[in-house]
Amino acid sequence: MKNRIIKVTVLSLLVMIFGIRVYSVNSKTRYPINKYYENHEEVDIGNDFFDNNAENMEGYSINVKETELITIEEFYNRYDVENKEKFINSDYVFLVKVNFKNKDNKYGENAGIDLGQYMITNGAYMNYCDRNAYTYVNEFKSLTFSLKEGTDKDFVIPFTINKTHMPEEKFAKGEPQLIISLYPTRKAISLYSN
Repeated sequence: MKNRIIKVTVLSLLVMIFGIRVYSVNSKTRYPINKYYENHEEVDIGNDFFDNNAENMEGYSINVKETELITIEEFYNRYDVENKEKFINSDYVFLVKVNFKNKDNKYGENAGIDLGQYMITNGAYMNYCDRNAYTYVNEFKSLTFSLKEGTDKDFVIPFTINKTHMPEEKFAKGEPQLIISLYPTRKAISLYSN
């Protein structure tokens, strides 16, 4: 009987300690601040990041120059796509033409941009940069890159879209945004601004 009382007491204490710890962790959570920008506006990425603060994109800026929604057939023809199996589930492609600038990031190859993290959202819809399509639309084939300080470069970020998940008409009438960081500030660039 005495052992049972001790076991119940220890178990109760463990549950109580666990509950206090869960409350403590959750009450100190810092949620990201949302900032919204218009296309054609140069946006400093600053010390914001996607996964961890070691990404170090500080000193870089992005400017969305143009967007275009094309069918997958137009994509095949424009970029001479031979291996169409990679795009079997794609119905159209949303091309986002951007300019990245390294204003004053001095870290060289140890820091830069990872386009594999970039995503578009449109209401509840979310999609990442398509790695296969990226190799067709850019002369620079790697999704990760760094630029020399004081230089800039244009890129096209392609997002392949399946009409089952997001019909073309709904996408075109929506408000797509390019997400360029998630934390501590979630930065989104409106892609259909006036």
